[in-house]
Amino acid sequence: MKKSTILFALLSSLVATNAIAQDSGVSETGIRYNHVGAGYARVTPDDGGSMSGYAINGGLLISKDIYLTGNYSAVSNSSTNADRYGISAGYRIGIASNVDFFAEAGFINADMKTSDGKGSSTGFDVAAGINAALAPDVQGSLRISYPRYSSADFSSFNKVTFGGSATYFLTKEIGAAVNFSYSSQARTMGAGLTYAF
Repeated sequence: MKKSTILFALLSSLVATNAIAQDSGVSETGIRYNHVGAGYARVTPDDGGSMSGYAINGGLLISKDIYLTGNYSAVSNSSTNADRYGISAGYRIGIASNVDFFAEAGFINADMKTSDGKGSSTGFDVAAGINAALAPDVQGSLRISYPRYSSADFSSFNKVTFGGSATYFLTKEIGAAVNFSYSSQARTMGAGLTYAF
């Protein structure tokens, strides 16, 4: 709970520090980068034992091409509690009138508690992909990422991961978002609301 409170405060500060952001938070390709969001999260490891919980995330375009992102998730089932957070910096460049290519790198931390004990690990995550303004009210993303945890206990999570997301903006600021990811170790899905600023 303490970590989620700290990260929620961090993501909230993205709104408070809007003075350093690009005026609109929107790239010339129409991609909205300034946002905070929250929703339902579900993780299904390949060995079974699905876990569910919540996730929060945020982003801030701090210059024409540079942005920051942060995320936190907490999921559990009857025998396992797991949480993860990450903070990254990203670079974007328009490759079509409505499409950005992006690359990200950042810090990650994971904690897990089971009936057999508990453990934690820090590490790094690198990612690349595309963001696209599919329609005036629809934004989508596809990505490939690779997390690398320093602890041997978390080495099974060091897998290439494919993911995607889509957001439909109900108003200029409020959107309904869905996301998924897949690796040889686990599958995730989520749904929630996002606020663009």
